[in-house]
Amino acid sequence: MKINLPELDKKRVVVIGGGFAGISLVKKLAGKNYQVVLIDRNNYHQFQPLFYQVAMAGLEPSSIVFPLRKLFRKKENTFIRMTEVERIDPEKKKLITPLGVVNYDYLVLATGAETNFFGNAQIAEKAVPMKSVSEALYLRNLILADYEKSLSIEDYEERQSYLDIVVVGGGPTGVEVAGSLAEMKKYILPKDYPELNIEEVDIFLIQGNKDLLHGMSEQASTKALEFLTNLGVKILLE
Repeated sequence: MKINLPELDKKRVVVIGGGFAGISLVKKLAGKNYQVVLIDRNNYHQFQPLFYQVAMAGLEPSSIVFPLRKLFRKKENTFIRMTEVERIDPEKKKLITPLGVVNYDYLVLATGAETNFFGNAQIAEKAVPMKSVSEALYLRNLILADYEKSLSIEDYEERQSYLDIVVVGGGPTGVEVAGSLAEMKKYILPKDYPELNIEEVDIFLIQGNKDLLHGMSEQASTKALEFLTNLGVKILLE
């Protein structure tokens, strides 16, 4: 069964993934002599650079989610289908999805990336990734729930297991998350959790390289280290 798409006398370009790459390509192709089909498991675009703000309760999800149909409502011969790709048959130039088969002339894979746990199964089992709005929301709810639990625990060591947070990776996202957590500790927790001794809240940032923001300028690395240290983040390099 074919998916319900009009058959036109134009070459069909199918783009899988409504992230930055997929959207940019569809924008460039829309209005040209192609039929463009964008396939994504969601009907909205997620602004990934601000996931950490959702996770740290700085923004609501609606602030960083944009409906795909609104982006392309005036683009002729551009179609959006919310589904997943189960299989690709490159010889017959077909995609198999739960909605049916999609024929294509050109296929673009822009599906993004998954969290890399570098083969460490224990970390993959216990750590919380942050590659979608739903994961960011889960992380936010988990942190706030742990703060709530900590208020009812008398034993110091047990309480620390709910208060201390370890961020793995000192790249841009890790630095932003650690900084946001430190600012939450400094400005938000004393107001919202007056019973909580914020001195018990420790935020660790672990980086495998010898500097933060590895690959960026030395000035950026030095400033990030200085800024986070002043905020009270415990940084473990190498």
